[in-house]
Amino acid sequence: EKAENVLVLNGDLPLIQTEIIIDLINLHQEKKSDVTFITALIKGETQYGVVIRNKAKKVKGIVEVAERKEVYHQCEINAGIYCFKTKFLEEFLPLLKPSVKKGEYYITDLINLGVSYHKNISTKTVDLEQVQGVNNRGELALCARILQHRILEKLMRDGVTIIAPENTYIEPDVDIGSDTVIESGVHLKGQTKIGKNCFIGTGTVIDNSMIADEVIIKPYCVITESQIETKATIGPFAHLRPLSHISSGARIGNFVEVKKSYVGAGSKASHLTYLGDTQVGAEVNIGAGTITCNYDGKRKHKTTIEDRAFIGSNTALVAPVKIGKNALIGAGSVITEDVPADTLAIARGKQVHKPRRKK
Repeated sequence: EKAENVLVLNGDLPLIQTEIIIDLINLHQEKKSDVTFITALIKGETQYGVVIRNKAKKVKGIVEVAERKEVYHQCEINAGIYCFKTKFLEEFLPLLKPSVKKGEYYITDLINLGVSYHKNISTKTVDLEQVQGVNNRGELALCARILQHRILEKLMRDGVTIIAPENTYIEPDVDIGSDTVIESGVHLKGQTKIGKNCFIGTGTVIDNSMIADEVIIKPYCVITESQIETKATIGPFAHLRPLSHISSGARIGNFVEVKKSYVGAGSKASHLTYLGDTQVGAEVNIGAGTITCNYDGKRKHKTTIEDRAFIGSNTALVAPVKIGKNALIGAGSVITEDVPADTLAIARGKQVHKPRRKK
């Protein structure tokens, strides 16, 4: 079945909103128009087609930039959004001829033909911001700023505190709960979801991650494709790589990198640590400088650290290896074998004292 009307839009209108399209269609149907199109008012020279009207304010035609004989400093422009009656297109499309100057077919010549044949032509005028096109990198940046303003304004109306909107970047599909605070320089990307009452510190980048309620993310963290549960604390300067899962109340501190690992509830890795391909239980303490050695040059291997284990500072856990519940690893150890539950493991060179030789 043939549609009664046809909607036509330019392909470079990233800021157009659904409401504008609905209003255009409604006006077209109410006026029983053959053609209805959107216009905007602009000051200064323009690369858009200019709408020409007669003394009665009726549309006389549209003049494209390549065809103009005069400079317009304040004018009404064609936004490139049209609603046509299908019968109108069937009648007038065959009559289109290429431009003498450029050899191109102009869709706006359909308007000019409609005027010549005394067809019913209507217009709807909107703010220029709604129909800003993209023809160069400058206009692309302008549209990005406008879109950001819309996104941030909506979030702030919904109860999100954004400290410095002018240098915060949040993509359209990001969702943020009320009473969350976003500091300056934050970049939130993809399908990221952030809960209520969170704090996202300066310079943090979060991409396609799930952040539960009451999470604190201190400044300059990078979080990618990861999940953080309620009341966890991350950073500053922490890096969560894909498939990291930080449980409720856990802490990932400064200069800690986590990759494809699970960190249990209440566990802590507070400083200078790498956890890769690691399963960490609940209430585990990971001392400063601990490294899980997960790569043997060919394959990745898994480390398991069970509940309430204590890993001393500067420990290397050479995977595959398992640390049992309540086990204690002495600082500076290189652990290459499984450590049973409730035991102390020390694997380091013995300290030796020898008298100094006299010169």
